[in-house]
Amino acid sequence: MRSIKQFCFFLIIIVLGVSCDNETTIGTDVVNDEYLNIKFKNDFIPFGNIQEVDSVLNYVYPIDYRTELLGEIENPVFGYSSSKVFSTITLNTATSFPKFDESIFDIKIDSMVLTFAYDTLGFYGNEDAVHHITLKKITEDWYDRDTLYSNLDLATDPMIIGETNLIPNPNDSVWINLHTIDSLVKQKPQLRIKLNDAYVNELGEKFKLVKNDTTLREVIQGFAIESTVDSKDSFIALDMGGSANSVVGVNGLKIYFNQIDTSNNERVKSYYSFLISNRKGANYITNYSSSEVGQALGDSTLCNDYLYIQSMSGVRSRINFDHSSLVNMASGKEFTINYAELELSIAEDANQNTTLYEPISFITSSVYNDSGVLVLSSDMIYSYNKYNNYSAGYGGTIKKLDTGISVYKCNVTDLLKSAIENDKDFEVFLDAGSKTQNPRQTVLYGFENPLYAPKLNVTFTEL
Repeated sequence: MRSIKQFCFFLIIIVLGVSCDNETTIGTDVVNDEYLNIKFKNDFIPFGNIQEVDSVLNYVYPIDYRTELLGEIENPVFGYSSSKVFSTITLNTATSFPKFDESIFDIKIDSMVLTFAYDTLGFYGNEDAVHHITLKKITEDWYDRDTLYSNLDLATDPMIIGETNLIPNPNDSVWINLHTIDSLVKQKPQLRIKLNDAYVNELGEKFKLVKNDTTLREVIQGFAIESTVDSKDSFIALDMGGSANSVVGVNGLKIYFNQIDTSNNERVKSYYSFLISNRKGANYITNYSSSEVGQALGDSTLCNDYLYIQSMSGVRSRINFDHSSLVNMASGKEFTINYAELELSIAEDANQNTTLYEPISFITSSVYNDSGVLVLSSDMIYSYNKYNNYSAGYGGTIKKLDTGISVYKCNVTDLLKSAIENDKDFEVFLDAGSKTQNPRQTVLYGFENPLYAPKLNVTFTEL
């Protein structure tokens, strides 16, 4: 009998997937397998609220951030959210910059086009919405900034220097006419914004001053790209990877021009492309006026009905469980924690169209460290260090139960142990994974829902 119980004990530990190597024993330091008694409990009472996020970090030099969001959404649950994008260019060292300063070539620009590959990761909402995309000049020098947050709105010239109206399709390739040989080539789906003639003529003169990236900055400090959507229900995403990534040949500021061929004194068509640099950012705007989220921010009792999590600079949810209920989960007996997970049910809110606005695909759990900084939970870090993947040992993705309800299940074993050991309430902050790379929104059932309130599922050994 002793060997059978011992085998069962170790089998349970393997199946439950403990989030760290050492268990926490409440009341004793030794587990005696003769008294092995596995228990499950999930009737702890949750409480908490939702919290507004002021801004998020979306650029750190010299990291080459790729996905940038463009568009706007307004609905009765999350209110209004939008994003506009900032980008810069750099010289393409693989080819010579046209000699605008040498009159012998008599360079005349035919057109200029700013292009970015689409990124399907951030497309969200109405796929048939028309985007009115405008381009403006950035007028402030932002090259000395090592970090950019989403609440930064760079100064721009009010004049529109390029615009286009379209229904973006990230799955349709485009045929591009090669200027130099009048031949069509197929390229990946992309956004193309033609610069207007007045600005092109202005650049034609200023390009005479360009000798390197430093002098290029004096001519072009960057571009601000903005999209307004009449139906206010659509975001798209641009793959704004810089000069060292796979979208070379698509991303860039293209110059189509003609010049004199000095070998025969005949005019020929030519082409040059600036590359997109890795210095980029986005300005997010959120407005919760007259929305469910806005009401819940002002009255936390409304979180008894619903909780909310939003990407970009949107809200996060805070969930707590009282310390006294945790230490007494074995009704005064000694116990050791085997495994704990937080279960969160995605709500069917009548005001949130989950077909149009799909829930967030992965949520994170964070805590405040001793320095007062919000950091990823130890359970997430453990998972990443062991599996090189957050979800493998932590979870956080959407799972559909046999009941038809979709849930997130997040490993919080280490967080629970820490709360008990340090005589604190269990507290965790839930947010969208890849927060700056998609605009998704999730509604969860709140703290007093009779069936689907947040649950702390704990498996423990009673000693």
